[in-house]
Amino acid sequence: MAKVSILMDITTDSGALTGLDGGWVEDGRVSLQNLMNDDVQAVARNTGIGILPAVFSIDLGRARPIAEVAFINHNSSKTAVFNLVISNSPDFSSLVYQSSANRFWQVTEVWGRRPFGQFPFDGIDIEAFPTMPISYLALGGLYVGRYIKVSIFEPDITAGGWQCGRFLAGVPFTPPINMTATSSVAVVDPSVRSRTRGGRRIVANRPRYRQFKLVLANQSKVAAMSTYHDFMARRGISGDMLVVWDQDDQAPIRNRMTIYGALPETAEIVANQNGTYSLTLQVEELL
Repeated sequence: MAKVSILMDITTDSGALTGLDGGWVEDGRVSLQNLMNDDVQAVARNTGIGILPAVFSIDLGRARPIAEVAFINHNSSKTAVFNLVISNSPDFSSLVYQSSANRFWQVTEVWGRRPFGQFPFDGIDIEAFPTMPISYLALGGLYVGRYIKVSIFEPDITAGGWQCGRFLAGVPFTPPINMTATSSVAVVDPSVRSRTRGGRRIVANRPRYRQFKLVLANQSKVAAMSTYHDFMARRGISGDMLVVWDQDDQAPIRNRMTIYGALPETAEIVANQNGTYSLTLQVEELL
């Protein structure tokens, strides 16, 4: 089965977020601090981006491990990129990790899915993305640092600025025994359908969202009673998470199988006869 990755403990939420350039808007629901808010429709917006990047930093308060970052519900163009720096110095003079020119958009189209002429030559069709854009970067290792700095470069300023609803960083969890058969992906359509007395169909459209069912069988006692138990006890249905169905999938599939969501309900952790534990996590997408 797939090599699922679940970011449950969002390290950056305990930090202090600061804008390092003058373009960040602080007006009503538009605030840089919205990057730490799970309401992804309340965005952070930078209207000064252009020749110079939009930059923000996060002081985690102490050195913390980081293995992946993600931007949720952003309006980046195909050409936008970001640089990421992790350091133990507030002036970022000594670097723990540095990565540059990371594209917000990876390939979204499977080659051969469309006929020639309709297929975008760069492989990116922003409009085809299933719900909201998620940019995800695995750092390729575990890096321990106190300070994070992100610089966003956006050559296309026709949107009037760059904005994003959520920024995440932390260390994801991969179950020691991966999810099993009967795990599933669903597109949920909460639209209301009715018919008039004359038989005409009427649909009150509502935004569709995705839902994962992760069947985790034969988990170790350590995983069951530390990772799963502690997450549900501390954060319950209010705690958000980033779930990547299979880290090894090709980009077009991985993009569609990555959701930012939360538990609609906590799950029972069931003791098995062989000394292992099982549970089923339902994760529904937040929009």
